Amino acid sequence: MTPFKQATVISGDLADLRHLGPLFDAQLSAGPSEGSLALICDAKGYAHAVHLKRLLRELGREAELWLTPMDRGLGLASTSLETTLEAVEGPFLLNLGAGGGQLGVIATKAFQKRGWPITLCDQGDLYSLSQLKSPVRLNPTLSAPQSLRAFGVSASEGLGGGWFEEHLVSLATSLLYDASALSEPLEVLHRLAERTGPQLISPHLRAPELMTTQFQPLLERFERAGCCELFKGQLKFSSEAHRQFCAGGWVSLYAYEQLKSLFETYEGNTSRALRLSDLRQGLDVTLTFPAEAKVRVDLACLVNERLYLIFCPRADQDAFYEQLSLFKALKETLPCEAIALSHAPSPLWRRADDLGVKVCPPEELHQLGRWLEALLTQGEHP
Repeated sequence: MTPFKQATVISGDLADLRHLGPLFDAQLSAGPSEGSLALICDAKGYAHAVHLKRLLRELGREAELWLTPMDRGLGLASTSLETTLEAVEGPFLLNLGAGGGQLGVIATKAFQKRGWPITLCDQGDLYSLSQLKSPVRLNPTLSAPQSLRAFGVSASEGLGGGWFEEHLVSLATSLLYDASALSEPLEVLHRLAERTGPQLISPHLRAPELMTTQFQPLLERFERAGCCELFKGQLKFSSEAHRQFCAGGWVSLYAYEQLKSLFETYEGNTSRALRLSDLRQGLDVTLTFPAEAKVRVDLACLVNERLYLIFCPRADQDAFYEQLSLFKALKETLPCEAIALSHAPSPLWRRADDLGVKVCPPEELHQLGRWLEALLTQGEHP
């Protein structure tokens, strides 16, 4: 195996170093004196790093300790690591253990700046977190939650794509083609579904809502699909999944199906540069720094080892604002992109654009598959 230089993040959050075994096995197989090893640690991880340094020495390898003063602020810690990297001859392969936290974030930014490869070691498997060629064998099936967890961000999956009946995909597609004409009644339905309590019964419909143009025909389409029924002036939803669908989840379902279809056309074709590692629907993302926040992400996927978050704004613009705030914070934490798409214009489109979110105009949604393909393959708006 070709020797390579490697730097591994050892933070105070790592309670067990055994999951780093595969990476060190690969490094040690290079021979007792080949390659370079560095352990990037903070004060809390120092004892772990010293223990690992002793273990490596017993195995015939020497490792340097790159102590980074995280307790003195992120700015000084970043400057300290930059100074260390400027004094060494690269490139180095950076490895993040799951739970690297802020130290992992600082290291990732420094290595990305230099164009050096980055991997994640999680539960005994190695994954790439960059599009650069890695000198070690990697597991190709990284998931979106794993990618987030590598940077100290937790994510749990809510209702997945499989909970929708097949006929709802057809309803979502048909709604999309009629969305411009049905914008007002759809907003009424979305608001009612969002304001529904745990008993799955909406507030009483007011006369102006019932009299909204095309509301009755629209409601009948959802009733025929088994999503809800109008009972004594209130909407009764068939299940929580159907309530989410009526609250605007039909847009994310349509996008989910379009993404699945798009990547099926690329599957097995190694000559075309579009690889889907993971596709999730309804992720609850919890961010602990720079501020604590928990936000629902409509869709998340990993394309060519890069994380994409997809937001589908609904009637509640506050929720979309929270999603945009999450993306702003995540951009400071990990390499990711965001896409926003909706059947109707949002007053927050300008803010989204300012944050670098790629916005799919409502009039382009009926060609979402082609729009996404152009965006993901070329890295820019078609």
